[in-house]
Amino acid sequence: MNMKKIIWKIAVLIGVVTLLSVSVASCNQKDPIPGDSDDNEQTGGDKPGENPGDEEYGKLTGDEKVKAFFVNQIADGDWSYSDDRTVKRESVEEVRDAVWKLWKNANLSYQDEEKLPSLPVLGSSKDVFSWVIPKALEGEYVNGSFTGNDSKMTFHWGKSGDKPEGGYPVFIYLHGSGGPSSEWNTGYSLCRKWGGMVSGIYFDPLIPNGVTESSGFSLYRWWQKGKQYIWNRLIRQLFISTYANPDRLFFIGISEGAYGSARLSTFYADYLAGIGPIAGGEPLNTAPVENSANIAYFLRTGSEDYGYGRSTITKYTGEALDALSAAHPGYYDHWVYVEPGASHQSVDYDQAVPWLKDKVRKPYPKYVNWERLDQDGIYREGFYNLFIPDGGKPSDRRQYEMTISGNVVDIKVGTVRLEGCEWDEKYGNCVKYNRYWQQTSGGKIRIYLCDELVDLDQAVVVKVNGKEVFNGKLERKYETVVNSCAIYFDPSRLYTSSVEVEY
Repeated sequence: MNMKKIIWKIAVLIGVVTLLSVSVASCNQKDPIPGDSDDNEQTGGDKPGENPGDEEYGKLTGDEKVKAFFVNQIADGDWSYSDDRTVKRESVEEVRDAVWKLWKNANLSYQDEEKLPSLPVLGSSKDVFSWVIPKALEGEYVNGSFTGNDSKMTFHWGKSGDKPEGGYPVFIYLHGSGGPSSEWNTGYSLCRKWGGMVSGIYFDPLIPNGVTESSGFSLYRWWQKGKQYIWNRLIRQLFISTYANPDRLFFIGISEGAYGSARLSTFYADYLAGIGPIAGGEPLNTAPVENSANIAYFLRTGSEDYGYGRSTITKYTGEALDALSAAHPGYYDHWVYVEPGASHQSVDYDQAVPWLKDKVRKPYPKYVNWERLDQDGIYREGFYNLFIPDGGKPSDRRQYEMTISGNVVDIKVGTVRLEGCEWDEKYGNCVKYNRYWQQTSGGKIRIYLCDELVDLDQAVVVKVNGKEVFNGKLERKYETVVNSCAIYFDPSRLYTSSVEVEY
């Protein structure tokens, strides 16, 4: 079960989710795929009605069945979608467009979640909103105890400047761990300042519960499951919007927000163009930079920022990225800088957004490095074009490294072990780790493919740990476009083919 489904599963249990309905088709004939004939225009139903049950769903055909499947996936249902139709190479873009339109319609029709509000001007009197977080994920905490109510995330949200061709870049700013209201106000001022420098959409959230370790636990972490519930929905809704550029999404943050943006980058890298942690230094055991092969990585910390070894960890992060960039030329774009003489409060905050603003996501990279670790107990099932079909929580820290050369997909699978070798003298936390990798076996992996990655008119070879596990031609299939859309909810990752292998 992937991150999206785990989060929605909890929401379902507390009655948050109900399903959108579509009407049942009266015939069982297969509808043509766009591009296969001249009179095949399909229209997805946009009107909600009674939700079809499993038996009724099985009777649906064509666009109605796809849309019902999509709504069920948004609500964490367990329906599967199968379809034996193939797609001609010359029809791929038309099919992708049609499937994405159905996905957008399903999202817009689904009423059991809050939608992104209309996009105001940042700094106007109408740029404050809030989204509910189900109490099963993070309850409201007031005056030392939980109230039994849902929590909520309040946020500033707005645009600045003119919309560029292709849509606005989106900057999600995560504030530090001081007093929540003052930190949020500081972030709002920074976002408006940066908005005057770089046209974009700025999402400036207030931490839902400003609870720190003084209470014996902490809810002041941007990577916890309650916040993932928000990030998951935010990314999904941004991607279907008419104003955001899906290939220019960024997490930035200061202090606790720097730790959060670094952690979230390893989890959501396949959705991001880059990150900008400032005055931070997340240890490499919880934010492995190996996952950042295809994003721009900005990190700036003051040389006199000694708390928890932040400046030291920043230095080691830069060294790790330097080594990875040298080993994989063209990947691991980064600017990691320890600012001389700067403290935690005096480091320059204004370099990240200008450096990141022109960075663009690589949705179809031919090199992927994925160290699959959890965030607050939740694991991603998929990362770029890789997918773990049995999901679940692995018993080890597993890493997948994929390289595509011509029509050969070469994957190395191993386990990673980290051993602390240096600790901060004052705070006692580990600032440096020795990293050990060992080849492993005993698993399944599904590789999603498309003509942007390989030539699907020729045989594809898949090797895992040096052993050839597949050699043959792959069909372009309509069901693969639909299923990959439901998994990744990404207009740039509507794959046409897949192969599942054991190793």
